[in-house]
Amino acid sequence: MIVRKHLSTWPPDSNRERAGLAMASAVITMFTTGALVAVSVVLASSQDRASQTARYETEAEYLARGILQSAKREVQTKLANWEWDDFFPAGKHIEYTTEIDGVDHTYWVKSIDLVEIVPSWDATGTLTYYLPLEITAQATIGDSVSVRSMLVAAAATPVFQFAVFYTDDLEISNGPNMEIGGRVHSNGDIYMSPNGSTLTMNTNYLRANGDVYRGRKTNLAASNGTVEIRRYVENPFDPSEPETYVDMATKGELTAIGITNTSGYDSNFTTGHDANGDGDFDDVGDFLPFLAGALDNWGSPSGYTGTTGYTVLTGEHGIGEAITPEIESISAYEEATGGDYEIDSGTGLIVPAAGGPGTGTHGPGFFHESAGLTIMVQPDDSWKAYDYAGNDITTAIAATGAVSTDMIYDARQDIGDTGAEVQVAVVDVDLLNSSGYFPYNGLLYAADLDADGGVKCGGLLLKNGSELAGPLTAVSQGAVYVQGDYNTVAKKGASVVGDAVNLLSNAWDNSKTKGNLPSADDTTWNMGIITGNQESDKATNTYNGGLENLPRFHEKWSNKTAEITGSLVCPWQSVLCDGEWIYGDDRYQAPKRVWNYDTAFNNFANLPPFSPFAVVGLEVADWAGRLPGSN
Repeated sequence: MIVRKHLSTWPPDSNRERAGLAMASAVITMFTTGALVAVSVVLASSQDRASQTARYETEAEYLARGILQSAKREVQTKLANWEWDDFFPAGKHIEYTTEIDGVDHTYWVKSIDLVEIVPSWDATGTLTYYLPLEITAQATIGDSVSVRSMLVAAAATPVFQFAVFYTDDLEISNGPNMEIGGRVHSNGDIYMSPNGSTLTMNTNYLRANGDVYRGRKTNLAASNGTVEIRRYVENPFDPSEPETYVDMATKGELTAIGITNTSGYDSNFTTGHDANGDGDFDDVGDFLPFLAGALDNWGSPSGYTGTTGYTVLTGEHGIGEAITPEIESISAYEEATGGDYEIDSGTGLIVPAAGGPGTGTHGPGFFHESAGLTIMVQPDDSWKAYDYAGNDITTAIAATGAVSTDMIYDARQDIGDTGAEVQVAVVDVDLLNSSGYFPYNGLLYAADLDADGGVKCGGLLLKNGSELAGPLTAVSQGAVYVQGDYNTVAKKGASVVGDAVNLLSNAWDNSKTKGNLPSADDTTWNMGIITGNQESDKATNTYNGGLENLPRFHEKWSNKTAEITGSLVCPWQSVLCDGEWIYGDDRYQAPKRVWNYDTAFNNFANLPPFSPFAVVGLEVADWAGRLPGSN
């Protein structure tokens, strides 16, 4: 074998070889280290991208779920505001947008194929319509897209089938004893603290989307009087059902037996009381935490053979928000894309759109647009009347004496104590009955076109209304005043709706002036009431008067009875009727209150015309969905 050598020596020079090996080693180490660093960077970058992708996917899913919740509430609002036709025909996807943090997001709604509106009645006759809807939402975060769908049963119950309904906090601090029969609901919290008297909740439905408290909103430690709540029975209106009550303990009652508490036995009582410290709540002297205790105390009585349930439930038990019509529904005009009206930049009043119908920014509010008889007080204090078709009938109806205008002193609205009065459209119901202009569809609407706060609120005064020619709902965008017995002869479905509802007795003669408080007389009203109020303010310890003062009074009622049979609904905060509640002086002195739910309203046929609905969105299921039209 021939071995050829290069000119270099063999074996090589040891120093030169070591140097070369060192250099090669250094180069190899450099490249190896660089490669490892590069690989680490790539791996780290990949991990970051994976982590970011996972984060984006999670954020997109949560955003999609948030869009669904926002969409569900908007759907409830549409249904509550009579926009049912938007969701038909069944099976058709309708596209909407909802705004979250200033960003518009798209969602789609369809009513379920072959299923439209399903009516259901409970044992009391309360009617609920169920509309099954599928809502789909899409959210994009970075490169991640999430599509979620939710099946919702929109449950709509006539709002007058509640004895008491509040969209904000419900406060009750009655002076004389008070009993409430019928369903009681608040979308906020419920505060109950009778002023040294007894509040009896004779119902199987006392529900709050928030919490239930045994003290006053402005001072939870003010936990007074007696609150007794009926244990659940299927039909509390049936006299054969057992009638068992359990008291809701006050702060003082619990403190007296050594139990530390904030405001009594209520939603603040979260940890319960284990008297002997044995780790359970089964012994004498033990108190369950309120969440479980509400079910135990106000569930069905022992041995009850009917359908069982629970009277007292809160948001923690799963009670959802029930949406009702917005205050814009009573406005003469509300914002509307492509409306027929616009705001005059010079006067600030609503006028026909300069560009013609369909080019304006406003349209009639729901009740205004639907009314069979409309009365509009003009900026010059004259008035005009229109029939259901928009025909001007001012001269004809004026000749009957059924409609006129007048001034009334409302001390609550006289915010500056100036003695100024409120202008009202006056409807003599007795004359309207025989005038030929009684609204064919049972809806009467009135508004003052330049209404504002204080004494500029404008309003509608109903008098001589002991008998109605037919079912009647009377609506004002400002105040409603109902003078004397109302709907007491051959009772019919009736309601009044306004920014504030005021009750004037049979003795009212419109002689009231600043500093003067006329005496009232016993008076009865059979009607549902929808009215606004103000919020109590904890910071200033300002009370809004509570449920007991929701209808506003203006006379000295001492030892006289104000009897209401109907329903009390407070779906909004007053805007025009902005005077604060103050007791005494020339405002009013309280009546003996005899307030009852009208059980006739349990029959849908007896409800007032155009009765609104309270709409709950019951979540049935949700899943990772697909966009409409995708396979």
